Amino acid sequence: MAFKKSPLFGGTGGGYFEDNLTEIVQLIKVDIYSGTYIDSIRYTFKDVYGNTRDITHGGGGGSLAANIILAEDEYINFVSIKFGNVIDHLELETNKGRHFYAGGTGGGKPVEFSGRISGFYGRAGSLIDAIGFFIPA
Repeated sequence: MAFKKSPLFGGTGGGYFEDNLTEIVQLIKVDIYSGTYIDSIRYTFKDVYGNTRDITHGGGGGSLAANIILAEDEYINFVSIKFGNVIDHLELETNKGRHFYAGGTGGGKPVEFSGRISGFYGRAGSLIDAIGFFIPA
């Protein structure tokens, strides 16, 4: 399956990351750790061989703020992001209407993105500095 990238939302710090979705079938779990900011995003993919792959971006701080286990016919289709130099707040919604929230109250006016989220790219160090999304082309 071919994918395209959303815009990248956030600051310019941290190191670049980009998921390799070559053999990925489905995003099945997303955990977001946060405090005042989004500390890390950890997620699990199912690949074409039926195996799972765990990926982590960001630091080791924060506490588990969102634990999203996706059903086989469920996916993230909406994200609201508040950011300044780093990602301050994320709100995610699935196609089944479930909502998840993580992070603090800073970051200014939220930016919204809609599309079937298949993976992530961005910039991260000890926090998630910037985030973008892969969606089917």
